[in-house]
Amino acid sequence: MRWPDIESFAHNIQLPTGVRARQLARGDVPGLIRLLSRWQPSLAEAEDAALLTARFYEEQVALAGEDCSTATRPTFVIVLVREGAIVSCTVNDFDDEGRVSLGRFSVVAPEQRGQGLGRVHVELQIALARAGGAVLTHGFVELDNLVQSGLLIRAGYRVCGVLPDADWKSVGPRRVLCVSEAALFAPLVSPEQIAWPEAAAMRPATAALMKLVFDHGDPPGPLVSFQPEPVPELEPATRARVAAEPSHAPPWPELDPIAEQLAEQLALSPRVVLRRLRPRDLAEIADRVHGPQAWQPAIEREPLARLRSLAFDDSGTPDPVHGWCVVVDGALAGLGLARCDVSRSWLFPRLIVTDPRHDELKLPSLLMRAQILTAQALELETITTFVPLRHLRGQLLCEATGFRLVGISPASERRVIAAGAVRYASEAVYSISLVPPELRYLPPREQMQPEVASVVDFVFGPR
Repeated sequence: MRWPDIESFAHNIQLPTGVRARQLARGDVPGLIRLLSRWQPSLAEAEDAALLTARFYEEQVALAGEDCSTATRPTFVIVLVREGAIVSCTVNDFDDEGRVSLGRFSVVAPEQRGQGLGRVHVELQIALARAGGAVLTHGFVELDNLVQSGLLIRAGYRVCGVLPDADWKSVGPRRVLCVSEAALFAPLVSPEQIAWPEAAAMRPATAALMKLVFDHGDPPGPLVSFQPEPVPELEPATRARVAAEPSHAPPWPELDPIAEQLAEQLALSPRVVLRRLRPRDLAEIADRVHGPQAWQPAIEREPLARLRSLAFDDSGTPDPVHGWCVVVDGALAGLGLARCDVSRSWLFPRLIVTDPRHDELKLPSLLMRAQILTAQALELETITTFVPLRHLRGQLLCEATGFRLVGISPASERRVIAAGAVRYASEAVYSISLVPPELRYLPPREQMQPEVASVVDFVFGPR
């Protein structure tokens, strides 16, 4: 999709006197980088430090007057200008596959704050998302950022969860700690297009969070936080072996040591082999995932084309997507896909699908544990995955492998229920933080918006 012209979606937004909104141009980039450094010095040590590099704008940002698509340049930057000078900016990302918009970052010059520019940025984010055909827009805000979370809530966003240990921030003198962020979502589809989950399809934890966030359903128990199971851990000897063996597909490590650890820990049958997906597996995987005898029918979010870009063990080409597979009695019996974002230190398990004829072998648990240990081998900070609320087994899998339920993503799963009829369902968001507890910071409850504090209490437990 081509990025819309800013005039097509910004003309109805009421701007303060003397302020004009426009798309970032190539000539603005050096000056904007200097302004961001001055307006927000902590950005240099934060997750979005790339915003201070010219390379980010050259490779990721759609610049004014240049023909760009959301696929090739997924980021759109809007600046507000007063008397010819940039006084604020907002950075927005667009996911073509899910048609989801993210308000990634916004900042206002200190001397211009309190004049309604923050409100303008929120309205521009929503207008840009609608103009691009997004079904959902969302943003992440530090838990104690009362101003930004208040702006989003008043604009119709709902606090749907918490992203644990999402960014690094200076907390007090000479201390840089990992901070969590509130996740705020605003569906852009009509209420009639939203499919609400049935009670029988939800675990008690997800039912309780649906009640808290959306006042949906009647959960079987009180609204209390749910403590996850212990997280599988990479043994020191395995970590050392992984570090010593050069990778054939950076950034992914060699996986034999991880497979061997799991085989020993889980006492796997000699019939079961865990290994990396290989190019020659593609034809068989296509049949098992999308063929008439598919292991799990109607997989819509992982088209076969994605499999062709995997980081294979003999490719030598860096790739953010990786595939594990399980072989039983010499035949493929399971597939697990994960995406790695090294710049943000995140792993996203995307898909786990197995042959139901081998349910007694608990292959989904094996594949998920392999992904968790892979994240530890990569020294990542966070593992996050989404599970449709209609998939009870997926919720059970996350609970059993150490994931914490941290939120609900509304209207994020597209479902074709009949010819020409589409509904949008919610997904449970699960996360594992690999950040040591002594490096985490959670602000006092009284420094949060009430809507944020109630979800924080659910996710982490009352303090």
